[in-house]
Amino acid sequence: MIKIQNLTKVFKIEHEKKRTIFELLIHLFEKKSKIEKLYALKNINFEINDGDFIGIIGRNGSGKTTLLKIISKILVPTKGSVIVRGKVISFLELGVGFHEDLTAKENVYLYGALIGMTKKEIDKKFNKIIQFSNLEKFVDTRLRSFSSGMKVRLAFSTAIQTNFNILILDEILAVGDKDFQKKCYDIFNKFSKQGKTIILTSHDLDVVNKFCNKVLLLDRGKRILFDKTDKVLKKYSRI
Repeated sequence: MIKIQNLTKVFKIEHEKKRTIFELLIHLFEKKSKIEKLYALKNINFEINDGDFIGIIGRNGSGKTTLLKIISKILVPTKGSVIVRGKVISFLELGVGFHEDLTAKENVYLYGALIGMTKKEIDKKFNKIIQFSNLEKFVDTRLRSFSSGMKVRLAFSTAIQTNFNILILDEILAVGDKDFQKKCYDIFNKFSKQGKTIILTSHDLDVVNKFCNKVLLLDRGKRILFDKTDKVLKKYSRI
């Protein structure tokens, strides 16, 4: 389903960047700004099979989100290759695909179109989306009045109505309340039984232990271990 070989991602950070014409003239004869290379990922290799529920864990700055963005084709790797077979739905950043001045209903149609749903499909599934999100009373409310949790519920409820093979989640469900999280966990079980592939980053190791059959442990952009969940969690507790 997903094959990652020798994956490396380098970000270039420019220090002392000159922003105005005056500054450029003043520093015209000075040395160029210093460019620092930040290795977000270093030579990562692993494979994900159909139906796997994969957890990606590690401390902040370990490269988890960067890896998910590369798999989702949001970022391009510096080196290496990523082969993905199947339709991917990524749920990485809160608010992406939404418009604050539109109502919940209008945003469902907007976001649904962006992730590949037709208007006819959205018409058919609209009630399910609103019911799952528990936002029946707020269908005609502008999104700018929503809390972060309400936005998450609306976006996730829309995303799971698409026909996908691979679902990618980046800690975003931590914003939701307990009742909504329980609904999401029920959906995880349903998708797993259907043979869908799920990739999840989370600092909640209880969730990782409950759902994931394999886990990738990253540290400062390097692969530390990719193995069965219990082995990786034990390793993580020791570093």
